[in-house]
Amino acid sequence: MVTVAGPSLPKYDSWPAKRNALTFSAFEMNEFHAKQSCRDKELELEEMFGRMWENLISRVSGPMTFRLILQPMMAALIAFRSGLQDAREGRQPYLSATFTDRAQRGKLLWEGWEGIARVFLLAVIIDAIYQWIVQRWFYPGEALLVAIILAVLPYILIRGSVNRVARRWIVQR
Repeated sequence: MVTVAGPSLPKYDSWPAKRNALTFSAFEMNEFHAKQSCRDKELELEEMFGRMWENLISRVSGPMTFRLILQPMMAALIAFRSGLQDAREGRQPYLSATFTDRAQRGKLLWEGWEGIARVFLLAVIIDAIYQWIVQRWFYPGEALLVAIILAVLPYILIRGSVNRVARRWIVQR
């Protein structure tokens, strides 16, 4: 049995009320510390996500904003070329084929990565440079998120759309 002095006792709403308010078993103390640890982790995650969103929004008005146009444009050009090639070969649109064609999924993902890898890596490197200039620190999760938004997302959306339009245009000829 552990006896805790009143002033050093942290406030916690679900302390067991079956005993004296200042006397707890070792199990109850462990349970309390586990719940406090979860709360501390939740606060850390909230702070991390808050900082991340604040940093992501500040990228729009900070230095090196031209990359926010250039990198999606590069991804779009690569996606346009790949979408035309898909249409010539009579393939299904990229994103729908990735989800529905289980046999080709690995091949399609690898092909997509080969097409977008340079732009993705360039986006990570440029974001790392941006972070070092502005924040004097590197947050890899933010860099990966920015690279996905600037490179992968445009590639996925545009490749399938170009394929659909090009197939209709080829059929009409």
